Amino acid sequence: MHIFGLPTCRAAIFLFVLFLSLCNPCLKASAAGDNAVKKTVIATFYPLYIHLLNIAGDKIKAELLLSPGVSIHDFSCKPSDIKKISGADLMILNGASLDDFAMKFAVNYAGSGLKTIDASYGVELISASCDGGCSHGHEGEKSAGHAVGAQNAPSDPHTWISLKNAALQVNNILKALCETDPANAGFYRENAAAYAKALAGLDKYAGEKLAPFKGSKFMVFHGSFAYFARDYSLVQSSIADVFGNAPRPSKIKEVYDLIKAGEVKFLISEPAYQNKEIKALAEQYSLSVIELDPMGSYEAGKASKTGANEKSYYIDVMKSNIDKLAAAFGGAKK
Repeated sequence: MHIFGLPTCRAAIFLFVLFLSLCNPCLKASAAGDNAVKKTVIATFYPLYIHLLNIAGDKIKAELLLSPGVSIHDFSCKPSDIKKISGADLMILNGASLDDFAMKFAVNYAGSGLKTIDASYGVELISASCDGGCSHGHEGEKSAGHAVGAQNAPSDPHTWISLKNAALQVNNILKALCETDPANAGFYRENAAAYAKALAGLDKYAGEKLAPFKGSKFMVFHGSFAYFARDYSLVQSSIADVFGNAPRPSKIKEVYDLIKAGEVKFLISEPAYQNKEIKALAEQYSLSVIELDPMGSYEAGKASKTGANEKSYYIDVMKSNIDKLAAAFGGAKK
């Protein structure tokens, strides 16, 4: 006894062929979607690149303008860098005059469809002439969006060394990605929300960890932690200015006066600098030295070369900075 009669078998074959013909366009569409050309998004330097990876994942072609290990203060554009910029759909800048060099090139390619975004849009800027305790100059002024470098006087460009500012930067990058690649907007929003939650959690942790030391001073070589200091009511003092320039004699005197008065209990070095002045002061006044990383250069290069999890790099380094600083303040109080 046959299970299928001949007419039934023919009908089954017809239905199977019809099914394949209906599915074929779907399969082609899926393949086309998988092979769709990804948008190219370039971040000027490493911390912004990390934010970009956390939001965009593999939905874009992410590019980094500065090679890991290169300080943005020492950067100069090469022909290969200009080629990167010219081939991008979106370029993410820090703003606050840090990467004006890239903006100049971006203007030349605006006609080709290249968009730019100031990631620090909405950040309350600190004057370049101020340390963490300064409350005049540009304090309270907000970064002016795409008009990078438009301020009348220079601002402290280290906006990313603040978890609160990082949350603003993530939101600005998210908006730019959604405008550039609306097809993946839902994916970007979901990732950005998870990343922002992690940043907020670490900010809360930092607030609790550093709360006992409100008003305390710390001294760095290069004045890059003013925004961090403001977040947790600390006071940064620096030897060199925010751009890493050699200190004036009046600044050197101020540094010595602070140390002699006992207002500075330890010194902070950075991986990007030789820190000769820090080492000399530490030896002269028997002060301990800790290393904090503003993520602009050397340690970022090490992380990339050793295959560390890049997406967690910003949060990992910020937590390390918080823990080291809290431990140094705690030790100084004993």
